[in-house]
Amino acid sequence: MTKYRFSEELPTDNDSKLKKARARHILNTKRADVPKPYRIYTINNTSYTAKGYWQEDGKLYKDRICFSSYTKYQTAKKIALNILNTTTELAVSIEDIKKSILYIIYKDKTLVLRVKYSKRTASKRSAIRYIKEYTALNGGATLELKGGLYNISSYK
Repeated sequence: MTKYRFSEELPTDNDSKLKKARARHILNTKRADVPKPYRIYTINNTSYTAKGYWQEDGKLYKDRICFSSYTKYQTAKKIALNILNTTTELAVSIEDIKKSILYIIYKDKTLVLRVKYSKRTASKRSAIRYIKEYTALNGGATLELKGGLYNISSYK
């Protein structure tokens, strides 16, 4: 026996199952991760994810760094300028992860560093050795502990 459906029995927009299916579809499409290639280095003494070492006038400085990720450079620069205007920071750095470029933004100028040196090591002792080496050569380096490995990066 064949069963036929008439047009009155077809689901409409008022059907609760159809509404739930559409809501699930919209929710699943919004969950797609958008790559965030730009990250701002801000100093945070309480919850930090990396340490920054830099040398100026023969003195070694150490900062506790926190990262904020953004999808567009203009948005990251706007946040960086806002940090410069509202705090006592002298400079804020923005890193373009895809192109390996570091932008150091001051109130009056922007420096662009394009050559990136990076190392990965499992040992804390060798990480400190690379930090000292990169700080002496390039004037600064960043140490980040991620996934059990120490990531050391430096720009020149």
